[in-house]
Amino acid sequence: MQAETPSDQLCRQASSEGVMLLAELNQTDAATTQSLTQQLVRLHRHAAVAMVVLPSSVSLSSAARNRIPNLMLVQKVSDVAGSETAPWADLAFIRCDNSASAEKFAAISRLPLLCQFNSDKSSAAEASVTENVQHAEQLLADLPAVAGVLYD
Repeated sequence: MQAETPSDQLCRQASSEGVMLLAELNQTDAATTQSLTQQLVRLHRHAAVAMVVLPSSVSLSSAARNRIPNLMLVQKVSDVAGSETAPWADLAFIRCDNSASAEKFAAISRLPLLCQFNSDKSSAAEASVTENVQHAEQLLADLPAVAGVLYD
């Protein structure tokens, strides 16, 4: 399950029900190094939080990173062409319109990719779960750098 700035209550509930959370922190959450570290330590305490997506602009010290050793940090990439990956990042998160944008970033990234495909309302209504699974399987087979695929 993907959640933006999940509350402790949501994290506890997900942990008790065995649901993995992909937590996304926005620019406000990561405004200062201290507030970012506090948020990451808070999320790290919950078993359900496996990964946290952070803005590319975030700067994270190795001391802060050492406080959250089991948490995968995911860099949110907005500009596929001009993006460099951050030293703290374990994965790169990109929103894709099509497989070509994932392929383009895979060619320049040192990180495994987590791709989210945005569906417009008309295609989302027509796309079946089976079609999405087939698309994801094909993408994973074609691009070894892709570690996971999400659909909204």
